[in-house]
Amino acid sequence: MDAKAFYAIGHYRALGFSPFSIESTTKPVEEPLGKAYAIISQLAGEIDKAKKRGSIAGVLLSKNADSTQIEMGDYILTVSHELRLGWSPIAKDASWPLTGGIILGLSADEFYVAGTGIVVTFKPKASTQRAGILSVDEGTLINGKWQPGRRMNGDQDHQGRHLRIPVGEYGIQRVKLFRVK
Repeated sequence: MDAKAFYAIGHYRALGFSPFSIESTTKPVEEPLGKAYAIISQLAGEIDKAKKRGSIAGVLLSKNADSTQIEMGDYILTVSHELRLGWSPIAKDASWPLTGGIILGLSADEFYVAGTGIVVTFKPKASTQRAGILSVDEGTLINGKWQPGRRMNGDQDHQGRHLRIPVGEYGIQRVKLFRVK
């Protein structure tokens, strides 16, 4: 359910997401859907701005549909299921969880990526250029203002090759890119 909320809002530009029987839990903030709603709530103002700019996308991934490409601004983003990398012992499991996220373009070279279980790589549309990750910060939005937390580098961004939010973890990351010829 949680990944579907990111997908519905990012891909279909839905105003909300309300699955059946969500009131049956006693601890909603601990549920995956509650964690997804907390992220969507933080991003609400940025989602509205991205919709107006046309710089929003949602992804939904499974073992059968484990990657997708999105064109946003001057980039082609490849979003893959985190288990596709094969780092986790459950990558060999027959039933991968649904994972997904929402991507918001902030400027030509800057994005918010939020969700769970996704890996994102960036490639310029111009074939004469290459893209690199300048920085990736995990963080939160408080009253619409970005509050950076941990800087993701080294192992977290695979030495500047991708952005990653592990399966079962929920978060927002702000990535800044650079292009070279």
